[in-house]
Amino acid sequence: QTADMLCTANLFNFVPYINWKSACYHMDGKPNDNIFEYFYEQPCHINESEIKNCYSVINAHGKQSLIPRIDKLGYIQDEKRIMAMNKAVNRFMLLNEKTKTNITFSINDLLEKKKTLAVHIRTGMNINNCPYHPVGVDICEHIDAAKTAVKKFGFEKIFIAADDNDAVTAFKKTFGKMAVYYDDVIRVSGEKKDLFFLTNDLDGTRKDHKFKMGFEVLRDVYTMAACEGIVAGLSNPPICAAYINGGKYEHTNFIYKGIYGHDIPIPKDKRIKKLHKHLTNKYKYKILK
Repeated sequence: QTADMLCTANLFNFVPYINWKSACYHMDGKPNDNIFEYFYEQPCHINESEIKNCYSVINAHGKQSLIPRIDKLGYIQDEKRIMAMNKAVNRFMLLNEKTKTNITFSINDLLEKKKTLAVHIRTGMNINNCPYHPVGVDICEHIDAAKTAVKKFGFEKIFIAADDNDAVTAFKKTFGKMAVYYDDVIRVSGEKKDLFFLTNDLDGTRKDHKFKMGFEVLRDVYTMAACEGIVAGLSNPPICAAYINGGKYEHTNFIYKGIYGHDIPIPKDKRIKKLHKHLTNKYKYKILK
């Protein structure tokens, strides 16, 4: 959504002020922080209080987009959309010095300038048949796609961006030392693969857990963007990586199996009934029968 709105700002040469007030990634005890400023520089170089004194201010909302969406939430990408997003994101979303230094060091240390294939594996919402989300892609499908890419393009490493320990284990078993990943990330395992496990089901011992999750996702995104190829289902992190990369991948394979509520009817599932109702009210979309 932010990238969509930044495309509008880029087109009309507006100067954006970006405010992420989500409580999902805030530091402990700071639910009202602007999460964007944890990681990025403000493009307009002014603070929130100064916005109130500006003469012309447009409040942008998530549904506003001048870039056509193939599906309702913008998961399906084409070259035109990727390049438009690339221009806006790389103009306005500039990492602050601390975040940039940490991520750059992590990328160089892990990838060692080897020709690398990024593989993103999403558990969470995708395995829960979440309404308005893409159909999940099995670990074995990712492995098969990675094998094909390695054989055809000669990748030397495979970077695994995953919230699932089983995925990491499977890739290590299949590709051995070629498979690399960040080992300071909390991932789900076994029966704990639940929609909100990573945010809600920890024992509370990890200081600033939500903030660190935000950094870890961002680090995965920029690491994927630095690779020479990508294999992924339709999920926000690899899509954002494609925006940052801007069409420079030698190999791109977004595995598409349909999107619930777009071209596939939403399955009846008691586990997500409450979430289904929330999203239906939020986005006002009709449910396919």
